[in-house]
Amino acid sequence: MILPEEYARQNIDAQLIQIGWAIQVYKHINLNASIGIAVREYPTDSGAADYMLFIEDSPVGVIEAKKESTLLTAVHEQAIRYASGRIKWFVNSKPLPFIYESTSKDHKAFMAGLKLVYKADTKSIAEEEMNNLEEKWVKKYQLLLNPGGITGII
Repeated sequence: MILPEEYARQNIDAQLIQIGWAIQVYKHINLNASIGIAVREYPTDSGAADYMLFIEDSPVGVIEAKKESTLLTAVHEQAIRYASGRIKWFVNSKPLPFIYESTSKDHKAFMAGLKLVYKADTKSIAEEEMNNLEEKWVKKYQLLLNPGGITGII
């Protein structure tokens, strides 16, 4: 029997793969395998993030996967701790710009928008796409913004 949180992870995996992200487990990590990589159970000094997102070898965000009935605002602080803490094998002086909690609802649409950011041809186009992404999801979910970027509940 699949636990509800694992079911959410399977849905998130499928959606990430569908839009071009590679899914890896921490024990077999290869950050050169793809431009966008989501690493499951990536260690931080606050515990393991369900997914650590990497774009071109650099950590850019976390996703906390929860079962569909979970009140995501209740786990928001957990995701912030992962994004703000020390990330194994990386020196990070400021929080990661993307912080998400997800039950997989609306995740596909959100990740499609994020794909436009990491597939952008130039930094200025990536920044423009990031602003578009932020604007759309802030309006829809009244997301919390942090100084490093978007903090989301999807």
